[in-house]
Amino acid sequence: MTELFRWETVDWDEERKKSMVFDIKAGVAEMIAMTLFVVVGCGTACGYGASDGETRLCVAFAFGMGILVLAYAVVHLSGGHINGAVTFSLVLGGALPWHQGLLHLIMQLVGSLIGASILAGMFPCEFDVTRNLGSNVVNPNFGVGRALLAEVIGTFLLCKVVWEAAVSPVSRAGPNAATAIGFAVFIAHLVMLPIDGCSINPTRSFGPAVVSYLRGCENYAPGGLGQLWIMWVGPLIGAALAAGLKFFFQPKVLKTPADAESQVAGGAASENTLAHARAPGPCRGRSSIESAASCSGPRHELMCSGPRSARLASSAPATLPIALMVANAI
Repeated sequence: MTELFRWETVDWDEERKKSMVFDIKAGVAEMIAMTLFVVVGCGTACGYGASDGETRLCVAFAFGMGILVLAYAVVHLSGGHINGAVTFSLVLGGALPWHQGLLHLIMQLVGSLIGASILAGMFPCEFDVTRNLGSNVVNPNFGVGRALLAEVIGTFLLCKVVWEAAVSPVSRAGPNAATAIGFAVFIAHLVMLPIDGCSINPTRSFGPAVVSYLRGCENYAPGGLGQLWIMWVGPLIGAALAAGLKFFFQPKVLKTPADAESQVAGGAASENTLAHARAPGPCRGRSSIESAASCSGPRHELMCSGPRSARLASSAPATLPIALMVANAI
């Protein structure tokens, strides 16, 4: 039993992927992060609504910064997915074992329900501006087809950023991959809030839709539960597209300085990649992200398809100036 369920961070290398080991700590981290994400993102929507440019910018910022902050907070525990579509994409692309992905998904759903229940306790029915705890409802002026297309494209954007900024062994994002992911969520919300409230995260949409329906408020705005399928089908299609496209952009793994010099000559590798391939000791042959995470300073896990799979690099000093600029704009 201890071999099946472990309360410790599991390094998902190729051998571990073949064994049925559930990282319970990672699952609990995903549950806590999703709980807080729903409270922050949907709570902002409950308090301000998303009816005009000003309030939509506020809500988009809350969702984007919520993912950014929480990804940095739990990345070393679970990889900082906080999104069932991202987990699905990583499983399809081979970066995460299916059984751990299933655990992540279940715990994200539980966290979404807990977060929505907390919001129900925080916001009385008459003070919830959305009247459904921030559930995703399709704007009738756009219709189901356009909303479904928006969810596919928005989720593809997010998962593509995850694959290229956080997973790719030759990414130059390094420890700031979570910054790119947080701002991907932010800009997706800017585009999609008028269409359907922007899900791009089926597990985030699940809790508010269910809890607001069961809450029984007299002023309840229907549609969240009935249209929940759109917030699953669209994101999962977008996630699958990003996972499939990943194979066309799969870089060659650099194992020796000769390999690195060959790719530099062909214009496919960065100077950082070449430097790390030439580096002595444990840094030799690692990508620039892996070296930033494990070859300099404190060891950090990252979401990648190599020996440290399903982990994001974790360090945020470059994030603060960008966040302050957006906050000033608001």
